[in-house]
Amino acid sequence: MQIKNKSIMDTLVFLMVLSIFLLSNTVYSLKLGGSLNRILIYINLLLTITCGIYAIFIFYIEKINIIKIIKIECVFIILSLIVFLYHTVVNGLALQATLRMLVLPIFLFLVFFIYYKWNDINFIMRTFRKITVFFAVASLIFHFIYIFLTNSLFINLSIDWGRIKSIGGNSPFYFVAQQPIVFLGKLLPRNTGIFSEAPMYSLVLTLALMSYLLIERKKFILDFTSIILMITILTTTSTTGVISVLMLYLFMNISKTSNNYIAMFISILVITPIVIYGGYNIISAKFAQGIASTSVRLDDIHAGYISWLEKPIMGHGFQNSILAIQSKMAIGRIINLQGNSGFSSGIFSSLNEIGLVGTIIYVLIPLIVYSLLGKLRFIFVIIFFFILINTIFFGSYIYMLFICMMIIEFYTSYR
Repeated sequence: MQIKNKSIMDTLVFLMVLSIFLLSNTVYSLKLGGSLNRILIYINLLLTITCGIYAIFIFYIEKINIIKIIKIECVFIILSLIVFLYHTVVNGLALQATLRMLVLPIFLFLVFFIYYKWNDINFIMRTFRKITVFFAVASLIFHFIYIFLTNSLFINLSIDWGRIKSIGGNSPFYFVAQQPIVFLGKLLPRNTGIFSEAPMYSLVLTLALMSYLLIERKKFILDFTSIILMITILTTTSTTGVISVLMLYLFMNISKTSNNYIAMFISILVITPIVIYGGYNIISAKFAQGIASTSVRLDDIHAGYISWLEKPIMGHGFQNSILAIQSKMAIGRIINLQGNSGFSSGIFSSLNEIGLVGTIIYVLIPLIVYSLLGKLRFIFVIIFFFILINTIFFGSYIYMLFICMMIIEFYTSYR
């Protein structure tokens, strides 16, 4: 009976994780008109709730003790309601944010918990990694076809990403969503796969690589999966992605050679700013657009910080935060129709949307408790937080998937 139950759940989870992948700022989720985005949201909502309800059914059938998961759910709901009740009263209901950050995690916790009881708690992350590798291989094939064989783009669609723009693709797995960059004097196309921009694709690839090496394999190895993911990250030419891979390699080697947790902790904290500073300078020197990209990120952090100080405790709310941040951006980014008025910092997105109180609940508590589970989990948290500073994915479906994983793994580690 357990084998049959797990087989059904595995299929449902695969579809759920695939919907989360497609909702991670892919061109399909951002297609102009919004109907496809709504369909993906409804599908994800249906699948996640179905998985959660099926987990409850399995708890009953297999007579599983659910005291732990009830405690997790109660604490999460109480803490989350502090944030969402306040902002609903002050700013009105933010329906999509409420679904992503309050409703869906309730069911995700149940799904993670049943896999913990089946001694396969990493199944969901493995599924995410396998889906990512499949799309990585497909994008590499069509990326190299675009570079070396033909640059014909016979699929056209419009997406709403900061501004409305038309993009082309040579397959359902590969779109040219950004202009090429200048690398050593030559134009180099960026591999954006099915994503709205290279940094978004790099984010998903890096999370998959981190999950594979730090959670599944627990060591830095070069095999088909890790090589494919690293090559694909390089083809995105994302500075954050490349630096994340470098940090992953260095920190895992430090953890392997250091038996003392405190010594490793201090070493990583000392090396991290050096790696980040050196990486940004080296990559900016190679890529002509690197300096401009870095200056935009620095302006984002500055604007996000100044805006947050206006409402530091509870934030501006989900509906008002982006306008508050944009009012503090460099004026040239706003008045220029072709300017980059988008925001790229996830941590300052959190601080502006839900303030320090919400950030403690949704960022600091999960990351801190997860880092206590050992050296590799600590490395995971350091790189995850670095990505969060530089990439706007706070509160997204994929963000909540990882946060739920961290909370469940921490809580269930204390049997």
